[in-house]
Amino acid sequence: MHSHEHIASTGHTLPSDEKIVAVVQEHWIRYVFPLCIYLFLLAISGVLLFLAEVIAHHWMWFSHAVFLLSFSLLLFIHHGFFLYLLGESMSQVVITNRRIIYFHDELFLRHEMLEFNFNRLKMVESRQHGFLQNILHYGELKFDTGPSVPYVWHPNRVAKDIQQAMGRA
Repeated sequence: MHSHEHIASTGHTLPSDEKIVAVVQEHWIRYVFPLCIYLFLLAISGVLLFLAEVIAHHWMWFSHAVFLLSFSLLLFIHHGFFLYLLGESMSQVVITNRRIIYFHDELFLRHEMLEFNFNRLKMVESRQHGFLQNILHYGELKFDTGPSVPYVWHPNRVAKDIQQAMGRA
């Protein structure tokens, strides 16, 4: 199972009496804003490349500088976006019969693992605010003992799964 591999790859193992109830990946909407920024900067790089070609006959040295600037911008945004996608694709919520484990990794920058044990957890709340979150079925999970988990697919269903695993449903 994929969740066992991910838990094993992070160096964390489950006790033999702990079973995985559900694994929830983050919603794809998380990538929309960075994609828009990427496309905007890509368009700027394209305009600068076109400008470098147009002014090449009149101001050769300025054209070379604009070309180097646009090529550097293109290289930087392309690799930066790739690293962002690679790092952000490693976030997930694992629900077991004893606890909730939230893994959030950003490649080379941050590795977080939040644990919410059921014996200390009193409340789990799901939130979907706004038209977009309700249409696309995503929201956040809020716990009484820590930070919230954003971009959760079907947060009402996940909160219900957590309450069932806690034996409170």
